Amino acid sequence: DTSASAVTVPAETIKQSQDWCLNVFSLEPQYGPHLVRLAFKHLGLFEHFSMSSATVMRMVHAIKSSYLPRETCPYHNWDHALGVFQMTFALLCQTQAKEVLTMVDQLALCVGAL
Repeated sequence: DTSASAVTVPAETIKQSQDWCLNVFSLEPQYGPHLVRLAFKHLGLFEHFSMSSATVMRMVHAIKSSYLPRETCPYHNWDHALGVFQMTFALLCQTQAKEVLTMVDQLALCVGAL
């Protein structure tokens, strides 16, 4: 579902997504795209680039659907992409990276991580 309100991600999962301890492989499958949306919101990317939540969700679902299933491609799949994205987000949250990177840099890192 590309709707921003269709899924409620638990508060603890959202909190963990900002640090090093989240195990993305144990998440409910529907949480991944919404964690990306919430990360974009947390970083201020929606506001800075005048992006809507719906646009970002469509982008994330398009990216997700381009990956082969885990059964076909056991490593380079959506789960791996989500893990790379989450660690990129944690890096931005837990270090001084946001202070030295421009908003364009942050957006490029986040999209590139997917």
